[in-house]
Amino acid sequence: MLKSFKNIFTFLIISFVIISTGGIFCSCKSQTEPKTINMFNTRTNKIEKLDFNTYLEGVVNAEIGEETPEEALKTQAVLARTFALNFLKNNKSKYKNADISNDITEAQAYKPSTSSKIKKAVKDTSKIVLKCNNQYIKPLFFANSGGITATANEGLNLNSDNYPYIKSVKSPETNENSSSFSWTATISKNQILNATRNMGLSLANVSSFSKGEIGESGRCKTFIIGGKEVDTNTFRLQIGSTVLKSTLIKSISVSSSSVTFTGNGYGHGVGVSQEGSIILANQGKSFKDILNYYFSNIKIVKE
Repeated sequence: MLKSFKNIFTFLIISFVIISTGGIFCSCKSQTEPKTINMFNTRTNKIEKLDFNTYLEGVVNAEIGEETPEEALKTQAVLARTFALNFLKNNKSKYKNADISNDITEAQAYKPSTSSKIKKAVKDTSKIVLKCNNQYIKPLFFANSGGITATANEGLNLNSDNYPYIKSVKSPETNENSSSFSWTATISKNQILNATRNMGLSLANVSSFSKGEIGESGRCKTFIIGGKEVDTNTFRLQIGSTVLKSTLIKSISVSSSSVTFTGNGYGHGVGVSQEGSIILANQGKSFKDILNYYFSNIKIVKE
């Protein structure tokens, strides 16, 4: 998603050893990886039969790219595998005769890879997935946390009780060490009126615009527009997630014709920060360290 984000922003125990971060690494018997997968390619409108590892390599390439430290690539490979197996087990592709697609409204991005680094990351994490309560987790990730990750409710309007492995944690990104830490967006009042209209809200004008409810990580859960409360996640999607890059809003200023926002981070903020994983990998953290840092109550399972 670090690479694909601009095309949008949407996963029993036989033996184990405790790893250094306090997580559990298990060797468990569970669902078998398929040898091949039928992926509908939205670029060609055709189904491609791919070796499963070849598919994972393409996902890692599309979502984070080879110019990434080895342990961050391994982190992304485990996320990709967990997502794919969770999808195959619990979902059906909307594309006829396909197991999955590269449509990011349904699954993960995909770009064919010839990178030896990516191939090695997929091979070195072979059959490793993430589970909580013996079920695949929904392995959420995004580009940049702005310094702190979001709860499931803050970032995606999910019931946090259903995602016990999601937590809000401080993340190492800053303006100095990451490319998507801070941003400014100026949005016309006409765009705002159109967005709120699409949300079913009738506003005569944008006479005022301010922060409403603030969540645990400091993200805005609601905006107050012309005296009316609006859900920020829905509003962000209506405006465009590449315009209003996050809901970690630092300031809002209103002019006669527009509203200007400053904020930190890029993406919904839930789960693993990709730029954070790169920084942690450069600090010497392993993919297991990174996954256990961003998630809680997970088991790193070799199936």
